[in-house]
Amino acid sequence: MTVTYTYRVADARLGTFSQLLLRWKGSIYKLLYCEFLIFVSFYFSISLIYRFTLDENQRLMFEKLALYCNSYAELIPVSFVLGFYVTLVVSRWWGQYESIPWPDRIMNLVSSSVDGKDEYGRLLRRTLMRYTNLLNVLILRSVSTAVFKRFPSIEHVVTAGLMTPEEHKKFDSLNSLHNKFWIPCVWFSNLAVKARNDGRIRDSVLLQGILNEMNTLRSQCGRLYGYDWISIPLVYTQVVTIAVYSFFLACLIGRQFLDPAKKYPGHEMDLYVPVFTFLQFFFYAGWLKVSSKERKWISRISHHGISFFLHSQEGAKKVIRSNPLLVQDASEAETTRWWQSPYCKREPALFHVQSWGRGQEGRCLKGACKWDMLHPLHQLQLLPLHSIPPGAFPPDRLQYPEVSTVLFLKRH
Repeated sequence: MTVTYTYRVADARLGTFSQLLLRWKGSIYKLLYCEFLIFVSFYFSISLIYRFTLDENQRLMFEKLALYCNSYAELIPVSFVLGFYVTLVVSRWWGQYESIPWPDRIMNLVSSSVDGKDEYGRLLRRTLMRYTNLLNVLILRSVSTAVFKRFPSIEHVVTAGLMTPEEHKKFDSLNSLHNKFWIPCVWFSNLAVKARNDGRIRDSVLLQGILNEMNTLRSQCGRLYGYDWISIPLVYTQVVTIAVYSFFLACLIGRQFLDPAKKYPGHEMDLYVPVFTFLQFFFYAGWLKVSSKERKWISRISHHGISFFLHSQEGAKKVIRSNPLLVQDASEAETTRWWQSPYCKREPALFHVQSWGRGQEGRCLKGACKWDMLHPLHQLQLLPLHSIPPGAFPPDRLQYPEVSTVLFLKRH
């Protein structure tokens, strides 16, 4: 889980970034403390055995083994292997985030391009956006465990109002062994073309803009599905895990403090606690742990056990064969449970007022002052700025001298 902390370092004062080291939630300490305690316990157990249990001949053999492990442990390319792996995982992690389909742009296009203030015009716009949301749900339930728990079956999607029973029958009538998340894209395109033929969309340029945006969403969904389908090769994970674990297994013996009286190179002092070895464990094991957590953000091991090329070809054949049938059988716009206005009866008489600035209480939340109030409409009095008399508000209560009051009105 990503923990937000930017508001705590917004002022960049002395010691601000140092305070982040004391946070527990989302920290490297919380992520790594179990492995670190195991490593420390093994290290000091071996140290106690060397100091108090072994006889002189056994100590001599252990010291030779420690010198051998310490000299050859550095030959393991931990930095190179781990850096390559973490770069690959982080790039996939950010690419998955950038591939999430956001419906805001297509919502603006549909709202501004599909005309009609009558009931059918409203139904047309809502149906187009319902198909967009249906596309998002179908792809996200395929790649995210959390969304799949919310919609474990298509029946739950129908119950949620994102798909009508008639659309459910058409969806199930298309037999395919592969994911059918792209079907709402076809329904959306057919309905948009029908709206253009009926004159609901003014010209073909607006229609092309809507369809291009839908194709962009379809591409994002395809990339998201590809990230889930094609995971990082298992060999990469095995190589980096073996490299990190074998390095620290060698460090358990090679980084022991030996008897200073024997004057081994690099063992002139007996400090008991290998501080820099523990720091190395934090760096290397921490990066390995972070990369494993980032892989679990949205990707999971795919259940498809066939090759990439054959799977893509079969999916393309299904799309080519099914598109003519879907074009001839375009879905009609229908009402769902979301057709009615979500607002209550008394809501039009209320407005949601948000004001930002310094109030009498002066309470600030995360660097900004905010009050949320509900007032009846007849109690609100909005005055032009020039009609407000000078000195009506104390100067120290104003964030900007030239603006006396800023009110944002919106429905709650």
